[in-house]
Amino acid sequence: MEKIVTIDSLSKIDSYTIFDSYLLVDKHFSSFHLKGLCSKTIIRYINKIKSLNKKVYILIDRIMFNDDLEELKVYLYKLEEKEVDGYFFSDLGVLSLLKEMEILDKGIYYSQTQIVSSLELQSYFNLGLKCVFASKDLPLESIINISKECKVGVDIFGYRNLFYSRRLLLSSYKDEFNLNGKFKDSGKYLIREQKRESKSIIFENDYGTYVFTSYIDNHINHLSKFDQNFVSMVLFDDNFVKEELFEKVIKYISSPKGLYLLSESEADTYE
Repeated sequence: MEKIVTIDSLSKIDSYTIFDSYLLVDKHFSSFHLKGLCSKTIIRYINKIKSLNKKVYILIDRIMFNDDLEELKVYLYKLEEKEVDGYFFSDLGVLSLLKEMEILDKGIYYSQTQIVSSLELQSYFNLGLKCVFASKDLPLESIINISKECKVGVDIFGYRNLFYSRRLLLSSYKDEFNLNGKFKDSGKYLIREQKRESKSIIFENDYGTYVFTSYIDNHINHLSKFDQNFVSMVLFDDNFVKEELFEKVIKYISSPKGLYLLSESEADTYE
């Protein structure tokens, strides 16, 4: 079982060496992270990461238009020269591009809100992909059962995406209510539905608007079960996570003793 961690700043390269592989967040072709790396920086640091005996994956999970795909194609050729290990994507246009370039076997289908059934997962995997990630809504037992037939990935730690739109909703809200100066270069905000008490994370960038869970979905106590049942990949995502909490996660992974104790901001939705 491969333990993968997201990398959205250079300082994390040397801090996250406990993990097997790095998922580099490209801030132009990925859109779900508040921070990210530019494409030139990614290409420059691939050799360093490989010198640490880590696999290198690239996160390219935003919705693409035709012009984006042409630009991505040029970028992928540069990444292939660096012998990148794989590409996390969610847009089916990227799937067609990987197939055209004959590197579909490096594709990892990573849609945070799709793949809600074993049948869907198996169908995508049978296209020739390297791995398919289950959404948070696919039950634990379904993941265990399908992992015997397909290479399955699981988001094991992190805030989970609930909603993504190419529309700039915070900007539209600002314009509707004449809130000049609000939400410019959006950082992280909190939003609450009228009939709920919990507040979800929301932010906006040039590529759209994103809403995440109000809690960190934490399945660390299932690591052993995933490993025993041949789950292929598990992803640790520190997007929005406080540094001290992720340090606690790293410490536990380094030397697991007993069950991981969840904080107030964490929840294990498989229980």
